[in-house]
Amino acid sequence: MFIEGIKTSLSGLTAEANGATYLAWATALALAGRPQQQVVTFGGHPFLPLLGGAVVAVDAPLPNGALQRTWLPILNPKNEPITLEHLTARDVSDSINRCRAKSAAMVNGVGLALYAGYGENVAKFLKELGVRPNSDLATVEPLVSTKGKVPYVDWTAALSAARITDENFHWEVVMFSLVEQETGELVDVPYCRMPFGYMVAVKVTYKGTSHTEYLPIMGVVDVETRQGKRKMDNQPLLQPTSWDWNRAVMRALTKAIAVVSGYGLNVYAKEDLEALQARPIGSKAQATSEAAAQADQASPNEAADAADQESAAPATDEAAPSAHDAADDAAADAIRQQRQQMIADIEAALASSGKTVAALVKWLGEPPETELAALSDAQLRKAHQAVQAMRHKAA
Repeated sequence: MFIEGIKTSLSGLTAEANGATYLAWATALALAGRPQQQVVTFGGHPFLPLLGGAVVAVDAPLPNGALQRTWLPILNPKNEPITLEHLTARDVSDSINRCRAKSAAMVNGVGLALYAGYGENVAKFLKELGVRPNSDLATVEPLVSTKGKVPYVDWTAALSAARITDENFHWEVVMFSLVEQETGELVDVPYCRMPFGYMVAVKVTYKGTSHTEYLPIMGVVDVETRQGKRKMDNQPLLQPTSWDWNRAVMRALTKAIAVVSGYGLNVYAKEDLEALQARPIGSKAQATSEAAAQADQASPNEAADAADQESAAPATDEAAPSAHDAADDAAADAIRQQRQQMIADIEAALASSGKTVAALVKWLGEPPETELAALSDAQLRKAHQAVQAMRHKAA
């Protein structure tokens, strides 16, 4: 059972590297009773090219026989995504082994305390988690992390709570079909493209109830506001990495668990309620705050949750304390900034290729004198994708 696995003592069995405590994959599998695991292949390869890098995955059976897939981006020793052109067979092999250990933690519970930041102190993690097999997660006070400026529920706590109370709890990353820019082929990828960014979707099944949660791939972006340029977290990324993707997936998993089971839902609600209470009833600021809350761009988990504590410390949200104060202009400024960046990319690509703006806008079905800034969001995105494909072919 998962709860027995999570209780497994790790004393004297861990090691340290780059300031992080870890459990060797072979040790993790031995402690878990050598569970069945199958490395996932994609088109015959043991890795999936993803957003300029790559990811690996391992499938393991749940008690009911369903396969639970665990994903992991391929990272270097500094926990930075390795670009596809620099990927080696050793990188793939090492990442598969790390994914085996992560699967043992997520499916069998062994070593999950390490991912939660408790080191070998398994007893403390279980005590602070406070979840039993018969617990009603909607009434359990969630284990809240406080790294950064905003409280949040970490994926390790949410997953543990869900699997302790439902050993067949299952989650999966939703796949989307898109046309590969370079080859024109239809491929399945674990994200979808949007006009100004990317999204992931995670489907969870808890005690027979399923729910799919969608979340943008977000990160820190320089945004021009009325007060000048400043860094804002939780902004859509135009060029995310495999690490950004992984971070979004784990956030979406945590949020989906909150929706379907109630675990941690009060943490999300508290942030929104406090933001509303801080403004006079009927004020413009309150109306703006309500819109920001509905957009769900700065919920507690999304603001500070780490995607994977084996790889990096939780991210913080430097913009969270003033996110609602700047809600009346931040969203518009972010979109404006994204458009400006895309226009700059297009102009640079055209200049290097000898092509003209007139030819590009004519291809889009607009008069040749049309300026890039006058294009719609969809047209600008289409133009951006076209010049990016042109760059790849030239390279």
